[in-house]
Amino acid sequence: MRAIFGFLLLALLQNLAAAPNDSPGPPTTNIAASNVISAPPPPIRPSAILQQMTVLFDGKTLDGWEYNSNAWTIVDRAMHGTGKGGNIFTRRDYGDFRLIVTSRVASPEGNPGRDHLGVLFWGEHSTNFGTGKALQVQPPHGAMWDYRTNKGLRPEHPTPRPRPRYQDWHVCEILAKRDTGEVRAAVDGVEITTYRHPDPTVLKRGPIGMQIHSSVGVFEYKDIKVEENPTENRLITVN
Repeated sequence: MRAIFGFLLLALLQNLAAAPNDSPGPPTTNIAASNVISAPPPPIRPSAILQQMTVLFDGKTLDGWEYNSNAWTIVDRAMHGTGKGGNIFTRRDYGDFRLIVTSRVASPEGNPGRDHLGVLFWGEHSTNFGTGKALQVQPPHGAMWDYRTNKGLRPEHPTPRPRPRYQDWHVCEILAKRDTGEVRAAVDGVEITTYRHPDPTVLKRGPIGMQIHSSVGVFEYKDIKVEENPTENRLITVN
């Protein structure tokens, strides 16, 4: 009798463990991929400009952003993007701005031409969270793309950098002036990209976006700050 009772109890416990959970809960797809070993980002030198910048993402909520909740969650105080759900954009539009963002590719390192990060700007709002004809800067190596013409751009690289490890955390600063079409970018304290658009009249104020560039990659962005209409034409993170 004891053996029969024990068998029935074990079967009951197994059925309970296998029963589906009716509560939806947050998406958990690929969250384990965030547990990769990444070198920390370098510290940013304190400055009055940095102190006065507006926090766009504080690591707690995605308020102020437009996104597909199937693609974007928060993991360890970082925006965690994966899948085919599109990019994440600020609700506000920006013309001239200074942006600072820390980011990494939080997936096993594969094809760096496919699994790379992207910051989008001077585009448009899109119902499907697409690129919206934006310009793109690709941290941490500083390449650029124009989604208006769907062509790669050829910015100058004042300080060429060895190809960095994508899985490490990197700090990127972008200084963008829409009226003149000028874009400057620095990564980890080194200015690596300068660009001037040949026809600034086509550039429009638009949202700033963080990109999911590949449906198989996992991309994370955190510590995002912005300064609108910067008055100083210098990169404050450059050492």
